[in-house]
Amino acid sequence: MAARQGTLELRWEFAKVALSPLTCSIAMEVLSRQIQLCTDQQLISPMPKCKSLKLTHLAFADDLMIFSKVSIASLETILLCLQQFKELSDLHINPAKSLIFFAGVTDADKAAFLAISGFLEGQLPVKYLGIPLISARLSAHHCTPLLDMIRKRLQLWKNKLLSYAGRLVLIRSVLEASYIYWSGIYGLPLSTIKALEALMASFLWKGSDSTRFLHPLSWAAVCLPKKEGGLGIRHISEVNSAGIIKLLWKIV
Repeated sequence: MAARQGTLELRWEFAKVALSPLTCSIAMEVLSRQIQLCTDQQLISPMPKCKSLKLTHLAFADDLMIFSKVSIASLETILLCLQQFKELSDLHINPAKSLIFFAGVTDADKAAFLAISGFLEGQLPVKYLGIPLISARLSAHHCTPLLDMIRKRLQLWKNKLLSYAGRLVLIRSVLEASYIYWSGIYGLPLSTIKALEALMASFLWKGSDSTRFLHPLSWAAVCLPKKEGGLGIRHISEVNSAGIIKLLWKIV
């Protein structure tokens, strides 16, 4: 069947329960081994491009992604695994946040899979842990959520009458963590780096996210170490380069 050449990705989010992180990890390990056992027994057909990596699923907290070749039998086995896991742990699927992503599948086969699972069809590219999963180079368009998140935080902070020192602490302790996380996974494009620097500079000197303001010092001077006359804010381009080098080191 032509659809067998396609791929299928299923993503579920389990209903949140009052469990400690360690207890949740132990429970998800049971499901992880169950999925792997079904894959080893060829009850679940892995995606062709994932065979060399032996990638069958990804799990983080209450977020679960399962990768499979398009097959009704594989889908039914996956649903059976999730049902058995529910009976063991009382962790059930949240249908409102469960999606199926297709690639190379006909509309008729899509309808069949959606009817069996009862979930909605998701659109690629998909985000995982807040990061878009793409195979190409990260573009400025993909970084829009990062900029929106920074603007949202600045919008909340500027109404709190923060002092200059308070704004500096927020930039160093909160905003830096946001782009460091992205830089450790993708290399941020230059346009996004400039946009982030403009937002942080305006917030530091003026207390708002407006970029129409004459700054007393250049951002390059602000990012110098304190012993050299700067404020100790790490330069985004340097953090970005360090993140890329770390990724290369991991690959090697």
